Amino acid sequence: MSAFLTTIACLVCSATFVAGAYAQSPREQFAQMVEQLQKSPGDASLREKIMKMAMELKPPPVVPAEVDELVGRAAYISKNAKGETEFAEAARAYERALLLAPWVADYYLRLADAQEKAGRFKEAVASLRWYLVAAPQAQDARAVRERIGGLTYAAEGAAKTAAAKAEEERKQLGIQILVRNTKAAVQGKRYVHYDCRHSRDPTSVFQGCNVSEYSASNWYRNSLVRQTYEFDFLDDGTALLKVVEYPNLVYVVGVPDPSGAGYKWHISNPGHWRTQRTPAWAELSGDGTAIVVSENRPVTGPFDVHRRYRYIMYSAR
Repeated sequence: MSAFLTTIACLVCSATFVAGAYAQSPREQFAQMVEQLQKSPGDASLREKIMKMAMELKPPPVVPAEVDELVGRAAYISKNAKGETEFAEAARAYERALLLAPWVADYYLRLADAQEKAGRFKEAVASLRWYLVAAPQAQDARAVRERIGGLTYAAEGAAKTAAAKAEEERKQLGIQILVRNTKAAVQGKRYVHYDCRHSRDPTSVFQGCNVSEYSASNWYRNSLVRQTYEFDFLDDGTALLKVVEYPNLVYVVGVPDPSGAGYKWHISNPGHWRTQRTPAWAELSGDGTAIVVSENRPVTGPFDVHRRYRYIMYSAR
């Protein structure tokens, strides 16, 4: 029995020795957490644990020498910065320093300064919040919270500006695509003038056609109009249906809709098309072979399908 107890005692001592050998000290745990943060910079929970553990360690953790160099680099860049690009570079240096020493509260203030001057207001707010976590008893906590309020407002304004810019870029892209496709459809085509008449009587041209008549074979070549037409485009994408024989005469003007959804068409005084033109209903076929214009059909909204409107078709020959 005595030998059995002796054996048990030895096993317990061995287990205790092994456990002691493999147990980590608080500083070793701390160092391991900091190393893990460098692999997962976005782990907010881990960053906060490091900050709280740093407050408990006595003496406090030593800041690595590499951090001093990074902070010095960031400070120099900020001091000599001439624009947002340089301040953004300074911010990156502070961010690298804070991966190595994420418990140093002052670095979050410096990072926030650089981020604000780089126009990264939302990130500056986050850095200031981290400062308050790293320094819960900071004497300037109230001023920092006020600054957070101001930067939050600035971030909201920047987000609205960015959204408006993106929307404008989207519209401009839509207009570019619209103009490119329209140019491709009408390129090289010559058009002649047809009128829609509900009867063979030439005077019926002044009465026009209703929907059923417009859809039937009621298009007649206007024998009085012998000229031909072609499309030309201004630099801003405006489409001009002009007379080939007299290029200064423009009968139809299409202005790209700001949304890029299509053209807004106008009937113009041929010799004064820049200043004298009236909004008109019009349809340009997808293949560019014809454009139909009406001088009295409503431009938008519902219209009377039984009423006759005057239609002109410029058809590619």
